[in-house]
Amino acid sequence: MLRFFGLIWNAKAPSECDVGELIKRRLSATCIGWSVAVNQAGLHVIFKKPQSEVSGAVDLDSSGVILGTVFKSGDSTGGGHCTNLSPRDSRDILDTGARSLIRNYWGSYVAFLQPEERGPVSVVRGPMSSLACFYANQRGVRVVFSCIDDCVALNLISFSINWDSIRAQTTGGDYCNSETGLNEITILQCGECLEIADGQSFVKPLWSPAEVARSHLHHRVEFEDAAIALRDVTSACVTSWASLYDSVVLQFSGGFDSSVVLSVLAAMHDRPRITCVNFFSRASGDERRFARSMATPGVELVEVERDPFVDLRMFLRSTRTVRPVLNFSACTADPVNMRIAQERNAKVVFTGELGDNIFGHALGHEVITDYVQRFGIRPSLWGIAMDAAQLGRLSVWTALRRGLLGDLEWLSGRNWSLHRYLVRKKCGRLASDESLSSYEQELGRFIHPWMRDTADLPSGFFNLFSGLISITAASYDSPFASREACLLSAPLASQPLVELALTIPVHLHTYRGISRSLARRAFAHSLSDAVLNRGVGKGTPELWIRDTVERNRPFLKEALMDGVLVSKGFLDRKKVESLLSQEVNRANSYINEIFVQFYIEAWVRQWHQDCLEVAA
Repeated sequence: MLRFFGLIWNAKAPSECDVGELIKRRLSATCIGWSVAVNQAGLHVIFKKPQSEVSGAVDLDSSGVILGTVFKSGDSTGGGHCTNLSPRDSRDILDTGARSLIRNYWGSYVAFLQPEERGPVSVVRGPMSSLACFYANQRGVRVVFSCIDDCVALNLISFSINWDSIRAQTTGGDYCNSETGLNEITILQCGECLEIADGQSFVKPLWSPAEVARSHLHHRVEFEDAAIALRDVTSACVTSWASLYDSVVLQFSGGFDSSVVLSVLAAMHDRPRITCVNFFSRASGDERRFARSMATPGVELVEVERDPFVDLRMFLRSTRTVRPVLNFSACTADPVNMRIAQERNAKVVFTGELGDNIFGHALGHEVITDYVQRFGIRPSLWGIAMDAAQLGRLSVWTALRRGLLGDLEWLSGRNWSLHRYLVRKKCGRLASDESLSSYEQELGRFIHPWMRDTADLPSGFFNLFSGLISITAASYDSPFASREACLLSAPLASQPLVELALTIPVHLHTYRGISRSLARRAFAHSLSDAVLNRGVGKGTPELWIRDTVERNRPFLKEALMDGVLVSKGFLDRKKVESLLSQEVNRANSYINEIFVQFYIEAWVRQWHQDCLEVAA
């Protein structure tokens, strides 16, 4: 993975210049072999990438740099990888404060801009960038970086745990705002710009899903036109990413989303070597028949049974992250994917993540609510209600009643963005009553920036926005893979495809009462009959999870009941004891929460033990 440091200071303030020079010397001593991208008064940027990495640095007329991978927008065939820009295009990006970068390019990148010598500096993270960007303030100098281990190695900052943020994650089971689990570090979210001028800094959005959705809110879209656009843009995005590599690994469940990714890869004219990895469990979650139905000549399919004897003590040895990563299955999948990728000389592992949200999986009566909010009550609403009723196996009147009640809630001022957090709070079944109360009182603080200012948007966006938040919060960080491992990439989480999805009314996804009807139409000639015609059900590793928790129950019981989260009052000791004292397979609670809470516990212990030291 590409790693970087950026130092930003007020070049007109002697004290900040002195601190900046001091940190630059420490970087030179610590980051041996790194390349200098920018070195001018008030801005110093260095980066390091594996020799095989395709991402790099794109110079901006000696007044800035784009780090990462950038594609030119509008290339319908895929490709368009940009390794350099003309002076005119560079100056346009600088003069528009990166707005033309977001408008005319896409990819996974972080840009540093300083249009005027010794002047203000802007740091911009791409709208769907999987390249992380964090920042901290060290005696007036902004330290911007992508990898927490690199920051720790500098021995520059004394870290302390942000207990409010940890309590919010423990209670809500969600990614919250731009705060991290450490008080000293802040996340620059996708589509945001950090501006630093005269020693002051502030963050402003340059792109948000709400603004994209709002600009197309009342546009009518024909089903066939939308299907064609969905097919073309999906193909262009997947092809663009795949064109960078000679060999790729695809985590391939055999479900609809990963099958779409595979169909695009297999259809490429100059395709890379493709290795598909299918994880299955004999207890449940076995989708091998679907995966096999998509196998084509020249595509390798590797079937891997999920390890039934996972020792969850591995969580205590996970890689550092700036906050807990809420992924309960990566502990087994990521190491296997990385090993297979290394054996096949693949530099990337693709997934089908975000496909459920892009392609409209499992929508219900909110389709009716969304339609009324967009277009009002009109005769065509009856057909929308019939589709929703058929999909949900309800009477039309029941579907209409539920959809219109949802509309009344929306009209009464209940912002649907809050719904994500109020619903998630109910997942905190092990949280203490005090934590639940504190979480709800501080809900305004712990709302993701993309969920703010959405009161005028239809509730049908809820599913897509939720997926966007989750994937941009965690896609760059695997606590179960080394820093030198190959990239994890979700090609469906690409800006052009996300922007298209934000323009499609959700009722098109349930046309004629069929789940994912638009995507099924778009890829009707690319998928096997088994994948194309399967129902809304999905393979699930839930029974594997239950078996894993059952085998680790004595250890988990001791670790959580006597752990930091209980001692802090975030988890209710009696609830933990009750859940883990009974046979897991008979428990009524969502057992997945045990994975989440134990990983948060492991994260807190790691930072307590290793990093809470006074900086030298």
